[in-house]
Amino acid sequence: MIAERLLGYLQARLRAGDDGKTLLIGLLGDAPRFAIAAGLRGERDHPRFLIFARYLLYGRHRCDGFALMLPALVGGADVYVMELCLPGDRSVNIVQADGSRRAVDMGTGTIGDLSQRGPALPGIMRRDLDALYEKLALPLPETPA
Repeated sequence: MIAERLLGYLQARLRAGDDGKTLLIGLLGDAPRFAIAAGLRGERDHPRFLIFARYLLYGRHRCDGFALMLPALVGGADVYVMELCLPGDRSVNIVQADGSRRAVDMGTGTIGDLSQRGPALPGIMRRDLDALYEKLALPLPETPA
C-alpha cells in the first residue's frame, strides 16, 4: 500500500518539475514526516547526502523508515531506483517512466546504508543542515483518510 502511494508521489513530483532530483521521504510507520528533493551531481555527492539524510531521518524528524528515490540510467533508459525501508522490511525497485517497477537486490542500499544512524553532529553543522532542509523541503505525500 505505501509503495503504491510513494510511486504516485514520485509521478506527481516529476510532473511538478523535480525530474532528475533525488527524493527522500522520512516515515514514521507508514506516515510521511518530511520530504525533500535534492539535485545531486552523481556518486561524488552521495557521502555528503548520506550525512544529511541520516540527520534528517534520525536527528531532526525521528523517523523509523524512509523512501529514497534516486534517478539512474539503466539499459539506456532514465529510471528511478526506489529504496523503501520500513521496520523489519526493505525493498529496492527500479521504477520505469510509466510507473511500472521491478525488484532488484542492492545489498547495503543505493547511496550507502541509510538505515544506520550517523554520528552526533556539532551544532554548527546541524544549523547548516536545517537551513538546507528548509530550501529543499517538499509537500508531504498524501496519507489515506
